[in-house]
Amino acid sequence: MKRARRTGWPRGNWSCAPKTQAQPAVTVSALEEKLTSGFVVVLEDTSELLRAQKSVAWHEVARRVAHKSRTR
Repeated sequence: MKRARRTGWPRGNWSCAPKTQAQPAVTVSALEEKLTSGFVVVLEDTSELLRAQKSVAWHEVARRVAHKSRTR
């Protein structure tokens, strides 16, 4: 919380049970720099985002491998 007040951009990962498929992310931000101000805490499930990023990365790998094999 001190970091949220100081920088406004702290971010961390929240761990959950190992068998769950969720990939939660936690973002905390101070509303004001005063010691008495509140915080906004955002919990996001990034599972779908990470799955999509991984799919795009593997698609790119496959595209490059196919291009290499065609140019030989």
